[in-house]
Amino acid sequence: MKTDRVTFQVRLPNELHAKLRAVAKRELRSKNGEIEYMITRYIEEYERLHGEPISSPYGKEPNP
Repeated sequence: MKTDRVTFQVRLPNELHAKLRAVAKRELRSKNGEIEYMITRYIEEYERLHGEPISSPYGKEPNP
């Protein structure tokens, strides 16, 4: 089954992971759902302040 989602690993300090778990539980989200929510909110705020970020094809990062 094809999906529009990318899978990748994130390493977090134990304390940050515990806080993420607590926030996700309070918000009735999975940890993955909470991370996606947080990143979406951050990107929206970034775009509000700086305009749209440079988009690139999957696998190619824009040069800063």
